[in-house]
Parts: sequence; C-alpha cells; structure tokens
Amino acid sequence: MTAVTREHHDTTVHAEQHATRKASAITFSFLVVLTVLEILLAMTRIEGSALYNAQMSGDAVFWGLVFLAASNAFLVLFFFMNLKFESKTMKYMVALPLAFPVLYALVLIAEAAWRRIW
Repeated sequence: MTAVTREHHDTTVHAEQHATRKASAITFSFLVVLTVLEILLAMTRIEGSALYNAQMSGDAVFWGLVFLAASNAFLVLFFFMNLKFESKTMKYMVALPLAFPVLYALVLIAEAAWRRIW
C-alpha cells in the first residue's frame, strides 16, 4: 500500500467512525426523548400524578404508548442492529414477521368495532 493510499484509507476510516458515533449519539438522543414521552404519557393515567388527566381516553394513551414503543423498536433495529446496511431481502425478512401482529391487531379492532355497532 502506498503512502497516499494508506493516508486516504486512514482518513476514510476516521470519517466513517466519526459519522457512526454521531449517528449513534443522535439515535440515542431520540431514544431518550421517546422514553421520556412514554413516561409522561403513562403518568396522565395515574391518579395523584401532576400530569393526571381524567379527560384523556385510556385508549388514546394505550395507542400512543404502542406507537412510541414501535418507534423505539424501529430505531434500535435500524441503527443499533445495523439493519440499515443489510440487503433489501434481509430487511423484508425482518419486517414481514413484524407486520403480522399489526395486521392481526387491526382485524381484532375491526371485529370489536363491528360487534359494538351491531
């Protein structure tokens, strides 16, 4: 390896490590913010809490928590488990099994709504 090639390689590796650290720090910050939001949202249903809100629907809190948890899972899968570097096939192999419980939940919700109407 020539001196110029080695220098270019060292610079490239350093830049990639810096970008990875920056992306990890940003992702970690998002995870912290999402976790704080989950705690604050859950506190709206705890009587005696400073954030207690009797007007807020339990269903709204539940779905808000589900959305925040799914966002956390996506960030962990995509960034910390390096799914962003995988092939499309591998991404589908991870995403498809995760889609089935969502579809099943939607079917159950639709059935419950149908039963409530009739």
